[in-house]
Amino acid sequence: MARKTHRPDDILWTVTAADIEATCSEKTEVTLGAVLDTRYPRKSLVKLFEEKLIHINGHKATPKDVISEGDEIWIAMAKEKIDHEPIEMNLHILYEDDDLLIVDKPAGVTVNSKGQVSLANGVAYYFKENGIKRKVRFLNRLDRDTTGCIVIAKSGLAQSLYQ
Repeated sequence: MARKTHRPDDILWTVTAADIEATCSEKTEVTLGAVLDTRYPRKSLVKLFEEKLIHINGHKATPKDVISEGDEIWIAMAKEKIDHEPIEMNLHILYEDDDLLIVDKPAGVTVNSKGQVSLANGVAYYFKENGIKRKVRFLNRLDRDTTGCIVIAKSGLAQSLYQ
């Protein structure tokens, strides 16, 4: 369902000449779909367009809408709920940006196990405490007794982009 307000995890940007040129199109008119195809996986975009979560200059958009330099694009991330029980856990965060969270998984902890406390519960707690209303999406896994980096995508769009 379309929203009227921006949230911190939405994607906002102004179309530049570089965005237009990146489509490698010799046409005089460039469509929103062509520009978005240079940035994001199409499968993710289809869902966002179906849910009317992509806008140009504040109006609902379709992939065939013509865009030009200076247009404002708003991709509203679909509303989600945290899908694991948040349990406080000491996470060793190695890296974080708008799309990814990378943590150091200690030995003896499972990544995502039903019926027991796992790293997913700690990440869900971290998401809740930091206002990230998203599902926990692991991009890799490690065995219980293995230590190492675990990469978590903060949105479905980031997940499809990095997988």
